[in-house]
Amino acid sequence: MEHSSLGSRPCTSRVKIYLISNPEDSVVERRALRETVFPRLREHCRNTHGLDLMSSDPRRWPDQRTRQQLIYECQNNSNGPYLLVGYHTRMIYKISVEVTEYQLLLQVCQHAGITTSALEEAYLRDENSILPSYCLRTRACRSEGHVESNSPLYQSKRRDKGEEALKVFQTALGLCVRDGLMTQERAHDYLRSGKAIVCVFVCVRVCVCPSGDHFLSQLCDDFLPSLITSSKLQVYTTTTECNSHHGFTTARRRAYTESLCLQVYSDLVDLVDRRNPLPVRHLNDALALEMAAQQELSGVFSRLYDIKTYLVERAKQRPLVVGGGPCTGKTVLLAHCCQQVKCLPSNLDSNHEPCSAENHHSNPNLRSRTDPKPKDPNPPEPRPKQSIPSQYFEPDLSQSWLKDHLSSLLSSFPTPNRPVVLILDGLDQINDALQAIQLHYPECYSFVELKSMESGQCIRMVASLLSLSGRRVTSGQQTLVNKALGSCSQIFYARLLHSQTLHWTSDSEVMESSLPNGVHASISALLDVLEQKHGSTLVRRCLSYLTLSRTGLTEAELTDLLSSDDEVLMTQYTLRGQARSCRLRVPHVDVERLLLDLRMFLRRRTVAAGAPLLFWVCRHFGLVVTKKYLGCHELREQLHSLMADYFNGRWAFGNAKPLIITRKSEPSGTTELGSSKTNTASETAEMAVCIDRQQPCQPFVFRSSDALSSACKEGSLVNLRRIIELPHHLQESKRWEELERKLLLSLGFQQAMVLAGLLGDLVDMLMGEKRSQVVTLPRERALLASMLKSTACILQSSPEELPMLMECRLLPFVGIYQELEVYIQEIEQERRRRGSGISVVLCPASSILPSIQCSLKVALTACNVVVGVMESGIAWMWRSPWREVEELSLSNKQLKVEFSRVMSTGRRILLSTYCNMLLLLAVTSPEMFVEVEGPLETEEFQGETNQHMVEGCVETEEHLCVWWKDKRFVSVFRGAKGKPQNFQCQNPVTCLVCSDDGRFMYCGQETGAVALFDIYNTNPVCECSNPNQNAILSIILCEEQCDMACVDITGNIMLWNVDGSPTQPAFQLECFSDKGGNSVLNMDYSYELATLLVCKAQQITLWNTCEWVMLGQFMTPQGKAFLHALLAQEGHLFLALLQSCSLVLVWNISSGECVLSLDTCSSTSVPRLLKTASGFITITPHGCLSMWEVINAAGMSPKMSHGVSQVVADEVGEKFYTADGSIAVWGWSLRTGDPEVNFIHDGPVEKLMLSPDNSHLVSVSGGDIYVWHLDTRQNIFRIRGSSATDILITPNSKFAVSLCERGLSPVWNLQNGGVVCHIQLYLDAAKVSPESTFLIGLHQGDLLATNLWSGTVSRRFSHAAHSEHVVAFHMLPQQPDFVLVMGSSGVVYTWKVPEDTMLQQFQLPRSFSIQPHVIQTSSAGSFMLLSTNNDGMAYLDLSTHQTCSVKVEGTAFAVCLDKAGRYAVCLSQPSALTAQCSCDVHPESVLTVIRLADGGKVGMLRMCKTPLTVAVCEQLYVYVGFHDGSVAVYSILDLINKQECSVRGRDNLIGLKKHCFCGTVLMRLSPLAVFVGSYAPDII
Repeated sequence: MEHSSLGSRPCTSRVKIYLISNPEDSVVERRALRETVFPRLREHCRNTHGLDLMSSDPRRWPDQRTRQQLIYECQNNSNGPYLLVGYHTRMIYKISVEVTEYQLLLQVCQHAGITTSALEEAYLRDENSILPSYCLRTRACRSEGHVESNSPLYQSKRRDKGEEALKVFQTALGLCVRDGLMTQERAHDYLRSGKAIVCVFVCVRVCVCPSGDHFLSQLCDDFLPSLITSSKLQVYTTTTECNSHHGFTTARRRAYTESLCLQVYSDLVDLVDRRNPLPVRHLNDALALEMAAQQELSGVFSRLYDIKTYLVERAKQRPLVVGGGPCTGKTVLLAHCCQQVKCLPSNLDSNHEPCSAENHHSNPNLRSRTDPKPKDPNPPEPRPKQSIPSQYFEPDLSQSWLKDHLSSLLSSFPTPNRPVVLILDGLDQINDALQAIQLHYPECYSFVELKSMESGQCIRMVASLLSLSGRRVTSGQQTLVNKALGSCSQIFYARLLHSQTLHWTSDSEVMESSLPNGVHASISALLDVLEQKHGSTLVRRCLSYLTLSRTGLTEAELTDLLSSDDEVLMTQYTLRGQARSCRLRVPHVDVERLLLDLRMFLRRRTVAAGAPLLFWVCRHFGLVVTKKYLGCHELREQLHSLMADYFNGRWAFGNAKPLIITRKSEPSGTTELGSSKTNTASETAEMAVCIDRQQPCQPFVFRSSDALSSACKEGSLVNLRRIIELPHHLQESKRWEELERKLLLSLGFQQAMVLAGLLGDLVDMLMGEKRSQVVTLPRERALLASMLKSTACILQSSPEELPMLMECRLLPFVGIYQELEVYIQEIEQERRRRGSGISVVLCPASSILPSIQCSLKVALTACNVVVGVMESGIAWMWRSPWREVEELSLSNKQLKVEFSRVMSTGRRILLSTYCNMLLLLAVTSPEMFVEVEGPLETEEFQGETNQHMVEGCVETEEHLCVWWKDKRFVSVFRGAKGKPQNFQCQNPVTCLVCSDDGRFMYCGQETGAVALFDIYNTNPVCECSNPNQNAILSIILCEEQCDMACVDITGNIMLWNVDGSPTQPAFQLECFSDKGGNSVLNMDYSYELATLLVCKAQQITLWNTCEWVMLGQFMTPQGKAFLHALLAQEGHLFLALLQSCSLVLVWNISSGECVLSLDTCSSTSVPRLLKTASGFITITPHGCLSMWEVINAAGMSPKMSHGVSQVVADEVGEKFYTADGSIAVWGWSLRTGDPEVNFIHDGPVEKLMLSPDNSHLVSVSGGDIYVWHLDTRQNIFRIRGSSATDILITPNSKFAVSLCERGLSPVWNLQNGGVVCHIQLYLDAAKVSPESTFLIGLHQGDLLATNLWSGTVSRRFSHAAHSEHVVAFHMLPQQPDFVLVMGSSGVVYTWKVPEDTMLQQFQLPRSFSIQPHVIQTSSAGSFMLLSTNNDGMAYLDLSTHQTCSVKVEGTAFAVCLDKAGRYAVCLSQPSALTAQCSCDVHPESVLTVIRLADGGKVGMLRMCKTPLTVAVCEQLYVYVGFHDGSVAVYSILDLINKQECSVRGRDNLIGLKKHCFCGTVLMRLSPLAVFVGSYAPDII
């Protein structure tokens, strides 16, 4: 069928098929179509085109009007074939017959002597029709809510009466035509009422008896050709002969059904594919999606309001306030205002348009999506002279965010040509908002109050609506309508009355109670009528699902949900047969009939989901449904759980859902399910039936083989319905673990969210903005959220890069966050599903660590809880990364105070106030403050009125010790109640510590003395004096070692022995830090690590507190000064803040190197540094709080001292070796991911070479050659005095060649160092031949082959006569006698070395650039790498002599081929535009793997650091050395080319780095001190 035959129907995102056939005919065939063809076709439409399929097959023949409405709906809302017709000639009832024609039919029958009782019983006179007519009684009864009996006896009687009336009707029509009382055309109008008129796809099955061939001939020769010609249809026929008495045989019918299903499926797929050549594109930008949804909703609600006049009156500059009661049209006016704001006012410049910001939060129906709101995870500041897009401000946003956003908007706008229109909904919900407007605009604000209509207007409105529908009411009915509208004259109530009166007939029994008073009562009554008409369970569950959905539901989703609902199937649909497993669905036509009755109160929107979503046009429907059907909390959870199962695809792919049926059984009967079990009357029959509900699959991204590469990349086939609805229903059903582990931490969900442009929403969900969530994996969620935010700029432009970005950044921390191992496995599974990619085997941590951020100012930590005090005196607390900052406030009984300082007692938080109050706060119960009574009532404070600053506090099991700034006493509280006991010292107290048992208190003083008190006896014990008389900053009490160490302000340490009795300490020694006069800035002591850190401005000193020896000193960088320093939890790192530096620097204690820098989101100010039990926290002065928990894993990753300049690996790839230009060469194990051995040299290593048999490692350092045996890990000999610049090892691993630019190049034995011969000429770019016989290289433009046994030149390739020089050459290992040679003119030759013959192969294009230093050739001689340029690389296909170019991102600076020459690994530097990005992704290099056979990209990976070198081993492992000394290893997976690392499965490498490198001790191998003489043959 041609596309043009579909007419001008709008393109929608669904395919609707209506199956027209007699319900009694073709039962087997129709069931086969429903159960096999339509489910397959639906999956094809969803996966290939992003379309949903809805099929309607009426099990009961609908009336003419309903049928026409269903066909019209299919015709106008189907993106493909919409009608599947089984031709039939059955006559059905005419719904209504005009009075004159009906009376004519009765008269004709009476004159002919035909009884008309059956016809009179079938029709009923209806005066409510504008043209008086007779209507079917069954329709009239159903319109009034009467339900027909389902008993077989009643249905049989009804069928017999119907057939009798139908015969009378048909006979009367024939008599009227015969007598000339009715035209033939008019009679055909009745006869055609049962035939299909509009056909798009026709399926004809004709069963003909042997004697009935005349009808078959007429059908094939006349009817079908005319039908095909007129409608341009695709028609196929099947002729079947059978016995006229027995009909089809079972075998024939089965065969016909199977062939019919195959043909129908094939034709429908062809029609859908031709109509939809490309997948339906959905918006994949969150802001664009939100704006489109807003405009659509505004169009839905808009009415005949005009606000343009108000907008153009700019001189008045007054707000318009709209108010009114419920159902008065406020929402409608608001929506239309939003729509008209987009229109350009007539007096504005045509080059400008107004900007608007709308806030729709009072009416949930106006939200295109509920929270989390769509937003950029790193929102940019609004810039002047730009259009500000419309947004939805959610009501749960913080006031500070709203204030800043509105202030920024108003500072940029308005301008004379760009006004700002703020539309604020729900203003009455803000306290004192209207009063504020009245005060600010005392005389120039407009207030419009929308009121209810007058009753007369409502009466005329109802009459007008009825007239448009061709209906009216009788005078008696009108009286009741007038009375009802007099009591409630709201517009929506009038529409509800119209929907009710529309189905009245003149004989309807209407009473005053039939018209409920009020909107809610009228809605409830309407629902009652629908329950009687369609079934109580069907209506209750259908409307409940609509109300519980987050953004609405499609018709197909409604049918699916009802089909998966056990209660719906048990109460309204019976199961027949004895099979315990079957297929059953709620007929879609039943749902459509219900929705047709609700069409005036449901609307569709299509932006958010691609498919049209049904939602309530008025929020009062949702309120009534919730109160009427969803009052039980357990029921709501149950339905939410069922909806979560549906959107999770639990019962898809033929997975049958069991249905437990419990019924009372008759003594000798069977159940409705067909069970043959016979029970007694009192027995209960319980049977589990596994039913395939035929649910669709619910992938996160729809995929098909032909559309995967393009469509999925653009996000057009994202299953938006799942990612929007599933989180909502999992949360509402309280399935927290599934929400967290299987959804939020799922790669598929995150990938779909990013593809859909909802990255900001994803970050919010991971951070758990909703406090109602139960979070079990907060650290894992916070880490993923931080990584997503840090890569937001690249994900927004290239969402398909999410798996690689996350794998590279997450893999180093899997050992710490073991719950994320499943996430890494999903990435590998996704890569294998795609068939190609780059696997991360070993990856170093990024230099920029992910952090968790929040807003807070001055803070202190205790029990991993951060408590802070703002400058305004407000105290805040931050419990965890997944929770927001909480404000701390006193109870109502206590006075409102302003906090001045906060500190930790070690157990609780002590807060002081400006009114000299002390409050204790237990962080486990933030609502409980305990006031410390009477601290200032002692005699020491009498007569003083100033505020007293608490200097510090210590808490023991029974006491709280507080010392004050510049005070000579310590206040000791026994609990929080009662007057404190003050312990007097001779000088101001500077520090304090208590013994473990809480009995003794040591007080450090300004003069260097330490006073010891017995708290229980309240008596001083003794005092220790410091001869230097420097103030004591800290006292470290080690009772196990009986030591007391006092650290003074200069950093010196005095050690006292308190062995025996602590009352008589004995001085032991004094430790001096340095001779400098700098004061100590801070100290950090770790009892577990027995380490003390002392930070001064110019140095940081580390002490071992067991032996009291200095571990090391770290000097500040030149021109800088330390401000603060803290030890890391494991003791291998320390963190420090530097003056005028906003970064936090991390040092490795053992190496003394700065290994990390932490970004604190502050460009100018220096943050404050705090330590928690699991990480570190920084707080900037402007209120940004950042938290890190993976510092040790990142800081202790193995790194060499300098940038890795060389990498060599064995053939298997298990062992590889790196050099960084220092004296060390590291040997790595790929299985452990750590370096195992350190080869030490006497000088910097210049060259590194591995023998082909992986037995020897040869290195050049300081003019000496080192030969290491890798099995014994020994330096077996060392050759001195070499001037070699390069080392070559023969393929047989027996000899080596030392290439020297000056002097002779010796060939020596790799086993003993003995010299074989010397080569006099220096050969550039030299290589050893595959058979280890020649050294081939360039010399003065010629290519020479030198014999390795004699050192003489054996062969020469020269074209000097033609002024052509050799620029490059390459060996062919698989063809050892041949060498590929490239001349300077671009000619490629083949040189056969043994015979010294050459053959010109081909000429490269003249315009082609050749870079000799880049040229590489594969071992098989199939590809040759020629050059790199600004946007990629070029190579030559030697089999076809064609040049190929491949573009990469940025400028390629390093390329290498694998040994077999199948792949090229390219490192490229990003362009200047992307390099300017402030993220940690864009400025770094990109690694691209290219398949040379077709130029396709196997994968692309963005490096987290700057690479220096790259190498590829035979097993397709890629080794990359970085500038900071770290190494990464990747593996190439390419199932398209059937290439994969085969050493071990990738799964075995996941999570290998579960230990910290700091615990690994490198085996240090020293070189030999005895040298081998200058290439002497003997060995010492």
